Amino acid sequence: MNIKQSNNIVIGIILLFIVAVFFLYISTSSIHINKQTKTLDTGWRIYLNETFMNNNPNQMLIEYELPDYKKGDTIELIHNLYNCELNQPGIIFDTWNAITEIYLDNKKIYTWGNDYAQKGKMLGKKRHRIPLPPNFIGKQLKIKLTPTENNALNNFEPIGISSFELETDLWFNRPTSVILSGMLVSPEMRGL
Repeated sequence: MNIKQSNNIVIGIILLFIVAVFFLYISTSSIHINKQTKTLDTGWRIYLNETFMNNNPNQMLIEYELPDYKKGDTIELIHNLYNCELNQPGIIFDTWNAITEIYLDNKKIYTWGNDYAQKGKMLGKKRHRIPLPPNFIGKQLKIKLTPTENNALNNFEPIGISSFELETDLWFNRPTSVILSGMLVSPEMRGL
């Protein structure tokens, strides 16, 4: 193997490492608030074990501090949804160590974590992306969290409504295109 070939391999490995780090960063970073994401900052009703907790509906959700709670307690966040004029809207938010259920007008539309918790596995951090039906405007959103650890969460991260149009198109309908595009960056794939 000559020096040019070994340099190409090293460069290819470095580029693949950079691409892998980039995708890892994107998948684990906080929710990016941009023009396509409308945060639901205020107007939340918060319940701990069915006891109403927040007396100020204008308080920012991310500033609300949860009181002590125990594994198995329930935390409910309730918000009335409004028109956000986005194509393919969906709810996006993060949780830590909590079984998560989403209701729209008291009809369950999403659940996550119960199967892991029943097996005794730690749930860790989870980014939830739940598509909303076209008729979501004016409906009540309820996020029900059942912590699997004592006091695993002190406050809330932003909860937003975002357009899933680009994300769905790029990642779910054409994952092969994304993977091949990344591979074409590599010098070995181009025959350099």
